[in-house]
Amino acid sequence: MTSYTVSRSHEGRAVEPITFTQDDATGVHFPHCDVLVVRAIVASNGLKRMLEDNGSSVNILFGTTFDKMAMDHELTPMSSPLYGFIVDRIIPRGKITLAVEMGASPQIAHHFMEFLVVDRRCAYHGVLGRPALKELWAVTSIYHLCMKLPMERGIATIRGDQMGSGSAISIR
Repeated sequence: MTSYTVSRSHEGRAVEPITFTQDDATGVHFPHCDVLVVRAIVASNGLKRMLEDNGSSVNILFGTTFDKMAMDHELTPMSSPLYGFIVDRIIPRGKITLAVEMGASPQIAHHFMEFLVVDRRCAYHGVLGRPALKELWAVTSIYHLCMKLPMERGIATIRGDQMGSGSAISIR
């Protein structure tokens, strides 16, 4: 059994440690080299393919997803480029702060997060980068294909969608 423990204090009170065990890998098809794709409700829109990316310094919504939300009037234009994303440099259409919900009742996290809107085609609706992980105080495990976050009543587990990840590469 392998477990990883991360502990923190939340608003002055102790929170139970976040631990991953082999039980968290139940339902995961091995061997795998899949990305972590989770579901999130962003601005009241259920998005099934949000890529969780510890390597991304921003949260991203792709233009086609954002257009369906019909919120252009709330977008703040941007002129600063984003580097290292698909191509060497891209200018985001803009940025917007949106309500995000993750988890399942009764453990649902509610946060406001800033997203850059990028006009690129992608299999995902968006990217939850390090800012989202920090906001959620989330810990991820690619091996287990899940993320865990402290909630008022314990630790919530958000499982990834291995079949919907779009990267179902199997080594047999």
